[in-house]
Amino acid sequence: MKNKFKKKNRGFWNEILNHKKTLTDKEAEDLKKITKRIRKEKDFRD
Repeated sequence: MKNKFKKKNRGFWNEILNHKKTLTDKEAEDLKKITKRIRKEKDFRD
């Protein structure tokens, strides 16, 4: 049972980590900058 769970869990994370990117690296960086700016404007911590 434990091995079955480990195998299933590993497969789940491999699928997530090795999946095709949703955003390009540039889009991700732009989104990160925008989010950081908005959080700063609204007085959230970094």
